[in-house]
Amino acid sequence: MSQELYAIANSAPLWILGAILIIFVLLQNTMYLRLAKKEAETIQFPPEKLRQSMRVGAITAIGPALANIVAMVSMMAALGSPVGWMRLSVIGNATTELGVATVVSLTSGLTGFTDPNMTVSIFALILIMMAVICAGWLIVVIIATPAMGSIRAKIIEKDKTWASVLSTATMVGLFSNLAALQLKTPDAAIYSSVAASFAVMFLIQTVFAKKSQKIKMYALAISLIVGLMVGGVVSVL
Repeated sequence: MSQELYAIANSAPLWILGAILIIFVLLQNTMYLRLAKKEAETIQFPPEKLRQSMRVGAITAIGPALANIVAMVSMMAALGSPVGWMRLSVIGNATTELGVATVVSLTSGLTGFTDPNMTVSIFALILIMMAVICAGWLIVVIIATPAMGSIRAKIIEKDKTWASVLSTATMVGLFSNLAALQLKTPDAAIYSSVAASFAVMFLIQTVFAKKSQKIKMYALAISLIVGLMVGGVVSVL
């Protein structure tokens, strides 16, 4: 990265724009929490279970957050601290963000987004494409979320069991698809995926054996951390 590009990539305007975007996201999170509490009161959901659910969600997020921190460091080194901080704090999909930066760089005649010959124009194009590709997700969420709520309500009216089955099948399909992408090449990702899978199965079996609900709640978070640790060890070896 040239001195001119380095100065632009770490300039005050980019820090300010990134801060504005992240403040907006924090405000959204606050609104979601308030709506969740309000809805819990409406359906008479026990306050203790609500706090428990939020605590489990926060702990479960630790695993993916650690992976994003690693990607954020590499992105900060190549595209500047404000960009890495902003992109992975808002979207959190390291694969997509780094993939976009790589594709734009390659199509622009560079060897990658770490190429020292990157120009200001290519840098700006990378930022634009990152915004465009993520905008599609946001638009789909805005359009599809109300429809999904209506579909779920109709399913529950006919058979409550189907709602649970559909939710479980969706999660299994989603995580299976993500795991399958990591099993194409024999590297640390395979060992990480397998270790996490065995860890969560072991913890669930422990729940059934000892009736420990706490282990069941934190099974996903623990398995993610186990997978990250095994992947890290294999990478070093």
